[in-house]
Amino acid sequence: HTHTHRIYTHKHTHFSVDFLGDRLMDQSEMVDTYGCRLDEVQAFVVGGWDVFHNSEGDLSSRGGSFALDATTFESKYLANLTAKDLVIFLRNDSDRQDAEAWATLQRIEDKVAGSAARYGKVTVCQRERASSVRACVASRCISHAVVALTHYDVDTIPVYAEFALKLVLNVITTGANVMKGAVYGNRMINLTVSNNKLYHRSAEIVSLLTGVSGAVAEECLLRAIYRCDKIDEAVRQLPLSTVIEKATPMTFIVPRAALLATGHHTLQSAHAALHSGQRLRDLLRAALNAGTGTQ
Repeated sequence: HTHTHRIYTHKHTHFSVDFLGDRLMDQSEMVDTYGCRLDEVQAFVVGGWDVFHNSEGDLSSRGGSFALDATTFESKYLANLTAKDLVIFLRNDSDRQDAEAWATLQRIEDKVAGSAARYGKVTVCQRERASSVRACVASRCISHAVVALTHYDVDTIPVYAEFALKLVLNVITTGANVMKGAVYGNRMINLTVSNNKLYHRSAEIVSLLTGVSGAVAEECLLRAIYRCDKIDEAVRQLPLSTVIEKATPMTFIVPRAALLATGHHTLQSAHAALHSGQRLRDLLRAALNAGTGTQ
């Protein structure tokens, strides 16, 4: 699987904390929704934790996933960017009002432009400002999307701008995972089984994709979690919380269960296929088509 880092940097001053939470939530959801590694989709904010005014203060010491400041991206990741990396700058047209933050983001953007990474920019503005924003960026050799809004804010809170950028983020991350092969038949096929909802959703997806009953789908899900050919009664009697605790750190549970449910894979062959580097969608399609004789 192509290891592509989608790294978002965003100037914060004129967006509310609600939007920043949405942006970081979009990042964090990639682990459970698409089985992404923590370093595949990362978000950075100019100003870091100071933006949130949270009671705990700076949480960067808790680990790399908590290091949110754009300067961390600049010092730790920028020099190692490759052609497989995509950096996206998210900003609002009024960001220029904060000269210091704008200069920080511009400095990082200039460095990224000189790296091997692909990069782009999303700017949200009021409709009457769209032409001037486009003209401002026309000379830069990057992909740039301008989101021009008729309605921008409510009582000076940029709720429409925040929602527009949230939709843009969803398009980017969902599209990337579709291209990566983590979606089949409009369904996510590489969920992380990390809570009750995702456990039952995973069993439902296996059933819908392969045509087996719900009971058989759950059996295959348990086999994928416990890596066994047959589930004994002791496992069936375990509390769901115990099953989820075991499943949470595991990878490829749903695609492994789906391959088992097709009847054309053993645990061993499913494991080998999932670590062959092929797209999950292609592996599942081949297994499903094996029973029909199609390619």
